[in-house]
This record gives sequence, structure tokens and C-alpha cells, in this order.
Amino acid sequence: MQPRRFFLYFLVFLPALANTALSQDKFEQRSGEYTVYYSLFPSSFLLPEVAESTGITRARDRAILNVSVRRGEGGDSREQSALVRGTSSDLIHSRELEFKEIREQGAIYYLAEIRVSSQAKVYFDLQVAPDPNKPAIEVRFNREVYPE
Repeated sequence: MQPRRFFLYFLVFLPALANTALSQDKFEQRSGEYTVYYSLFPSSFLLPEVAESTGITRARDRAILNVSVRRGEGGDSREQSALVRGTSSDLIHSRELEFKEIREQGAIYYLAEIRVSSQAKVYFDLQVAPDPNKPAIEVRFNREVYPE
């Protein structure tokens, strides 16, 4: 399997796997005809070739925030581009997230690297705008993070 194709499958199915394992966590938010999916995972989960091809740093102190948007429902949904902005914060710091857009056949996703220096609860505040003529979808969540 090609590294980028593996990456696509990994990003698409990661929220579903995590949702099964942590049934009380929510990894998606629906607003009108759009669904925003998000996940956070250690950068070491990526194959070196995939990290290099997407410009992501694999390191023990890095996590990746993945955001994607689908328009429609069920089998009729399709990928949707969006303007994604946001911040991550802990008890001391707040940082603007820098998202990279990755486009592959049948998928568009937005990735931001998060530095993880110690175990902490990180709060995310995202604004996802799939339609520039409508207000952005606000996505707020938190996750416990650990350096590897």
C-alpha cells in the first residue's frame, strides 16, 4: 500500500477506532449539512515516508491534530474544503494552530502539529468554515496528552 494511501485510511478510520475504544468521547460535530471530524494522535504513528511527504515532524514531543469536513450524510457525504483556524491551550500557554491542507483523491484534511512537553490537559478551540458566507462552526474539546 502506498504511504500516502495508508495515511488517508489511517486518518479516515482513526476517529471511528478511537470512538469505539472511548465510547464516551465525541470525535465529530454536526452543524447543518456539514460534519466536522477531529482526532489527536502522536506523530510517531505516522510512517517516516508519510511524515516526510506531508512535511510533518515525527518526534516524541509532537502530536498531530487532524480535522476534516464532510458535506451530506451517510454514503452520500463527500469531502468539503474549509478554512480551519484555532488555538490550543493548557493552564499556562495558548498557541495559534497552523493547519496544513492535505488533498488526496476523495479526502481533504487539515493537520496541525502540537508540542507535548509533559502530561497535561490541552484545550482546543477551533473555527471551521466550510462556507465563507456563513458563520464558522465552533468546535471545542480537550484531551489529555502525554509525551512518548
